Amino acid sequence: YLSFNDPDGDADLSTWRWTISGVEVGTDATLSSSLTTLGDVVKCTITPFDGLDQGESKAHTVVVVSTPPVMTEATLTPADPQEGDLLTCAGSATDVDGDDITYSYTWTVGGELLDETTETLDGAFWNKHEEVFCTVTGHDDVGSGAGLDSITVTVQNSVPSLDTVSIDPPAPGTGDTLSCLYTGFNDADSDGDLSTYRWTIGGFEVGTDASLDSSLTTLGDVVTCAVTPYDGEEAGTVMTGEATVGNTAPSVATVSITPLSPGIEDDLTCSYGGFDDIDGDADLSTFSWTIDGLQVGTDPTLSGALTTTSDRVHCTVTPYDGFDAGVPVDSAVTVDSTVPSMVGVVLTPD
Repeated sequence: YLSFNDPDGDADLSTWRWTISGVEVGTDATLSSSLTTLGDVVKCTITPFDGLDQGESKAHTVVVVSTPPVMTEATLTPADPQEGDLLTCAGSATDVDGDDITYSYTWTVGGELLDETTETLDGAFWNKHEEVFCTVTGHDDVGSGAGLDSITVTVQNSVPSLDTVSIDPPAPGTGDTLSCLYTGFNDADSDGDLSTYRWTIGGFEVGTDASLDSSLTTLGDVVTCAVTPYDGEEAGTVMTGEATVGNTAPSVATVSITPLSPGIEDDLTCSYGGFDDIDGDADLSTFSWTIDGLQVGTDPTLSGALTTTSDRVHCTVTPYDGFDAGVPVDSAVTVDSTVPSMVGVVLTPD
């Protein structure tokens, strides 16, 4: 009640009487909610009393209606989402009436309220570095309670990745320039490919470019190329490729046969120039003489093998260093008719 008035100035000893549907349920200034149920007609009657006389009673009646659910928790997972994750909103609430509770959801991304009302939200609705939170509201058969916000999460950058790394050529020689190749760069945020290279030999760094010059390798070196996927913000898992530097086959520059226009009775000599072996190995080059595709000799000189004019004689020199054969180099001549010669003149009769 608002005020108590007694002209005599006596003390306020007013009394309370609570009734539900006419049945008294309490005499205190307050009535516990445990004594009421949905739909009860509750009446509170206060009678002014000064210890000697009672004044006129005043009463007020209310009807107990449903209490909306009260949200107790709102969660948002994962706490550090990346592109490709699915954000999930969940909540819990209490309802003193024991009513069934349903939940509704709203999403706020980058300060903007979305139209989406689903329990989950995928990466189509947010980008890296944006802040996201959800709001959960509980509902019963009669009404809705107040919504409760979840924690705010910040979308993280997605770490890039690679599928494979390899070295080309896969079996290099000492004279080869090596190239580091990789496949499958993937970044869920569609960031640019800023991957880095690191070449090592015996654990020591020898280069950071996509290729490695042959001058930096020697025979037997085990060369490793490590590629780190990088999107400008974060580095992914390092992938490596490996190759062992092998022997480089030698080469010859020229091959020639003398004489250039041989006759059937001539001996042929095969010579070559410009033997080169980057590894410094010995010159063990080989010879092969052929006529009409048939081998007729393997020495630098061919003797007594010419039988027919117009034969096409080939000498093939194969550069060899004791380990590998290089590219064969060929030279050829055609056998000419042998010009007859006079060895003496005899005049008869004497």
